[in-house]
Amino acid sequence: MALLCGEAGVGKTRLLAEVQPQFERSAVVLIGRGHEYEYPAYLPFAQILNGCLERYPGILGKFETSAVEPVLQLLGRVQTPANLEMDVGTRGSAELHLFLAVSQLLLAAAEQRPLVAVFDDLHWLDDPSLDLLSHVIVALADHPAPMLICGTYRPGEPGHHQAAAIARWRREQICYQLDLGGLTEMDLVRMVKGMGFSRPSQQLVSTLMTVTRGNPLFIQEAMLNLQQRGALEDRGGSLVTTLPADQIPLPAEVTEAIHERVELLEKDAQGVLAVAALIADGFSVDELRLVTNRPQEELLDILDRCVEEGFLEVNGDQLAFAHPLIKHVFNARSTGPRAQRMHRDLAGALESHYAGRLDDHLAEIAGHLVSAGSTVETAKVVEFARRAGDQAFAVFAWAEAARFFEAAVAASERSGTPDAERAPLHFSAGFAYYRNLDVGPCLHHLEKAIPGYPLAGDMEGVVKTLTLQTRCQLTQAAVPYGAMVDLAPLEEALEQVSETSPLLAAQLLTIMSQACWTGREADRARELAGRALRIGEQMSDPHICTQARGSLALACLQTLDMPEAIEHWRHGLEHARESQDRWAQGWPLSRIPLGLFWCGQVNDAEEAVAEGRSITRETRDWAEFSLATAAGVCVHAVRGDSGAAEKLAQEVVVAIQRSRYPWAGPVALPAIAGLRAMRGEWSEAEDALDLLAEPGQVFEEPGPAVKTSVNLYRALIAALQGTAVAVDELQSAASRMQRGRTADIGSLVAYATVIEIAALAGLPDVAIEMAQPLRRAYEKGIAFTSGWVFLVPRVLGLASSLAGRWDEAEREFQSAVELAATNGAKLELGHSFLDYASMLARRGSSRDGEEAAELVLRATRILVGIGAQSLVRRALTLAGELTMQPPPTASASDQAYPDRLSAREVEVLLLVAGGRTNQQIADVLILSHKTVARHVSNIFDKIGVDNRAGATAYAFEKRLAGTA
Repeated sequence: MALLCGEAGVGKTRLLAEVQPQFERSAVVLIGRGHEYEYPAYLPFAQILNGCLERYPGILGKFETSAVEPVLQLLGRVQTPANLEMDVGTRGSAELHLFLAVSQLLLAAAEQRPLVAVFDDLHWLDDPSLDLLSHVIVALADHPAPMLICGTYRPGEPGHHQAAAIARWRREQICYQLDLGGLTEMDLVRMVKGMGFSRPSQQLVSTLMTVTRGNPLFIQEAMLNLQQRGALEDRGGSLVTTLPADQIPLPAEVTEAIHERVELLEKDAQGVLAVAALIADGFSVDELRLVTNRPQEELLDILDRCVEEGFLEVNGDQLAFAHPLIKHVFNARSTGPRAQRMHRDLAGALESHYAGRLDDHLAEIAGHLVSAGSTVETAKVVEFARRAGDQAFAVFAWAEAARFFEAAVAASERSGTPDAERAPLHFSAGFAYYRNLDVGPCLHHLEKAIPGYPLAGDMEGVVKTLTLQTRCQLTQAAVPYGAMVDLAPLEEALEQVSETSPLLAAQLLTIMSQACWTGREADRARELAGRALRIGEQMSDPHICTQARGSLALACLQTLDMPEAIEHWRHGLEHARESQDRWAQGWPLSRIPLGLFWCGQVNDAEEAVAEGRSITRETRDWAEFSLATAAGVCVHAVRGDSGAAEKLAQEVVVAIQRSRYPWAGPVALPAIAGLRAMRGEWSEAEDALDLLAEPGQVFEEPGPAVKTSVNLYRALIAALQGTAVAVDELQSAASRMQRGRTADIGSLVAYATVIEIAALAGLPDVAIEMAQPLRRAYEKGIAFTSGWVFLVPRVLGLASSLAGRWDEAEREFQSAVELAATNGAKLELGHSFLDYASMLARRGSSRDGEEAAELVLRATRILVGIGAQSLVRRALTLAGELTMQPPPTASASDQAYPDRLSAREVEVLLLVAGGRTNQQIADVLILSHKTVARHVSNIFDKIGVDNRAGATAYAFEKRLAGTA
């Protein structure tokens, strides 16, 4: 028996409908349904049995008449004997005969052809049907047959008899329960977009999650309701809702039963619960007594009744509604002026009671004042909402801060506050949305703030708004690399403040420097940031120094002055710590790991990754968290630790989707693609690149630089598989790169990719042409590329080897070996040994063959140990060319799993056993739906099952859960 438990609308019936075609391939599917309103006894079983007799013709002929009659009587096909005078014993005997007959019939049918019996809405089954179903389940447990009973029910809905029956079934060994929860944020966004609503803001997504808890039906109804009420607006290119969560209704059919139960409550209890619904999710008796003004004993009696009736539950010294839907119903009943007055009274009572420690309850009071609408003075709403926003901002609660600042804006608009006075509120709301990584609402509020500050003669406000607006465009709006934003407004403001306000000028200079970096104007970026730094140091302002150092570091990336960039980040971190700004510390801490990695300091980079991830998680800066984590992906990729790299890459993708900051994608996803390619997982390597190239996944629209890189990576994957290289296309790409701007840290990986392809295809001219930018980078101390991770001296050795410059190639390969060994970079160490051996084999001097054979052995041992199968195959080919004994390729991990399952297949199997769909598995593992489907099919073939239930049973039987 499989019990599917989940609230109304979560998809229990839909799930069964989706899997029904799979069941019907090998089984008969029969469905019976419980109903909310009174219906004849045994109706769900009548539906099942009628279907059974239709689908199993002649089955009644297998039974004696005495066993058939109870079934026919239940179905109304023969008249039930009128025997109103039956005693209890006689009635019990008739019931037993019926139970035995039905159980025998269903079991016999299942033996003819497997049977799936579905009982939808168990929580509404009548008592006789529940008793009969209990008997069938016991019979099935005692006499196993190819039969599956599926039942769906809602948590908290069953009455006493239904709850007792379900608890009894769950004690049977054949009973399994699957709890269906709501959608994740990522799934919710996908669903909203699938309904035709583009670019939902984080504000809209958070509001929907609060209201619906991810319930698909609720999401659908909420979005349609918001659309019908005109409560959806485009702000800065993102869709927001203008309604608070408690004013968004849920489907009437879901809440109707609760409404009916509420009507049966005494009026005093209804009143108390109506007030309680306006308080926080958990509340104490003292808080409720404070706002209801009821005597304590009277209130306790009312609350006891509410607990007994199942409306409330006790959690320690707090009370809470037994189900969020109950609270939602009471909120929906308290609307309009009445609700506003209740909120006003609650705010007043709390403000009076907590007068001595108002800050501890500021958010609660401000929330009630905002909801009180026109019943409270606008000035008071603005004051409390602004203070609550400041308080939330100070503890990194960005979404809450944005909500309060926006409420202050709305209140000031209602009162007709002039634009000049409202501008600071708009800026605060925009700043909070920026920190919450919600680009549309951020830009909307900043646009509103810009006209107000000049009216007040507030140049500081003008500068900070223009600066934040540009920063948002460069980061969250993701201006394509190589494109220049319009600097005219910033230059105009700079002209106005350069003589009178040096600190304001410095703010403008730092953001202009970052804009120039994005536009690939490195010299100007460095000059502007240098000016800002001099001002910051002269004025002893740590904030300006932090920003200027960050801008200087970016400029250094374009000129490949990596040690200098790291120094700027480290000084910037010192300044940020001096200012005690935790958020500002995250910016250098998320970039230092990449700088160290590029310079070949992998161990130090790993330590820096941990620190960067820690502080950005604390400040909820998911953009910088994604960047620090992407550096960790590169560290583990170069070491050949695919498990750790894959797990971090999954975190990167989630953080990108949450933050909509894309730039960690080109760092992490190609690194994963390269690692998979080295393991011979070609389609999975393509999957990682697909995520980077597909619009709306990482980038809303990938720019030319991203598209060019992805095309080169795809060409390398093809070359690694032995596919012939399109020489003309490769030479054309190389020429375009040579005609482009000077190589920077981001483009080095493209040069290395072309050289790797050229080496595989035997194209020395292309490799030599591409080697110069890499050689300059190596001379400046850059050892590794990010993205697809290459060890620079190894790639230079390939180019020199192709050109026949043997001594130069040997020096470069030896440097590569030393660097890789020092950094524990196993993948590049094995790769370097292999390329070095190949070079020696081509050179062919007297001792080269012997040395090459030794290098092949050393390479193979390393590559086998980390599972780099594509490189192991190259090693075996080279061993054959050297006429040496083939090196051993067996690995201890080869026999780690039963039935020849690979580590990836076990990973997929465990997610299948956890109830994940193929799409969910694809999202988690950064794979395509097609690749997951292929893995699932291969798993089924290897372990000898034909469905997910069988795979789940196998996973538990083989105790594979402990291996994940």
